[in-house]
Amino acid sequence: MVSWAENGVVHCLPGSLVLQAERVVSNDWKRQNLKQALGLYEKAIVTAGEMGVRRWEGEFNEMAFETISKQYKNEFEVYEKWQAYAKVGRLRSLLSKAPN
Repeated sequence: MVSWAENGVVHCLPGSLVLQAERVVSNDWKRQNLKQALGLYEKAIVTAGEMGVRRWEGEFNEMAFETISKQYKNEFEVYEKWQAYAKVGRLRSLLSKAPN
């Protein structure tokens, strides 16, 4: 898909970007790689939106959110171990207010 996207098959570009992001995520969970993966997801989301493929745009947003939530799940656990329950409540409140 990457070579198709590079050679002008426009419809393959969003899918290629998401596959690249998934590869980054599956290889390493370091924060710098998370930034790289999220950048690729963002490009895929924007490209799908510009192409008018709303289904892909929504799916790619969901994939990016799942990647972020997996990464930061440990943050909740750290605060709970620290018994910072007010902080955990605040973070959960922020997540519940996030747009779907």
